[in-house]
Amino acid sequence: MTQSANYLTSHGRNHSRYVLVALLLISLIPALARTADEKSSSAQARGLVKFTDVGGKSYSLQASPEHKALVLTFVTTDCPIANSYQPLLARLHKEFQNRGFEFLLIHEGPDQTPEKLKEHSKDYAVPFSVVMDADHAIARQVRAIKTPEVFVIGRDGAIVYQGRIDDLHQGFGKKRAAATREDLRIALRELDAGEDIRVPKTEAVGCSIPLK
Repeated sequence: MTQSANYLTSHGRNHSRYVLVALLLISLIPALARTADEKSSSAQARGLVKFTDVGGKSYSLQASPEHKALVLTFVTTDCPIANSYQPLLARLHKEFQNRGFEFLLIHEGPDQTPEKLKEHSKDYAVPFSVVMDADHAIARQVRAIKTPEVFVIGRDGAIVYQGRIDDLHQGFGKKRAAATREDLRIALRELDAGEDIRVPKTEAVGCSIPLK
């Protein structure tokens, strides 16, 4: 085969590959559009969810106009892993509360009472508002399944970070001597700087929320 023929054959194969790649990308466009629409619809739906903390203050599942983001941490009063993170959450609240971040502690379970939540807040010196989610309505809206599990929600109701507070716990019963990545702090710093969150989702480790 001549050099010219070799070139034409190679060129033809490359052209076919480009056509196949282009067709594949085109076929993905409707699916990507549907995913974007679903995320937008979910975010709008979350903005319509209203609830109150134990003091009677009203919230929705989106950051208020005066805040950059709403930081939800799902817990139960008897989850040892969730309770062990209370001092760190208090420090994060102190670090970010004046930067436009609002923190809420969401207590899961039908046995919760306002009195029990207030006692838990006193015992662990919780410096921000607590919410009783006895019927798991809030957990279902964001699909929380563990305690502690964190959700950072923007003004438009979009979840910009979801998952663990840090990587101290590798699995249930598997704990490092010290955390090597402070996921929540990093995400809040990136958001505060106006940057995209590089790791928007991680795996939470803790107690399961008994959703029915």
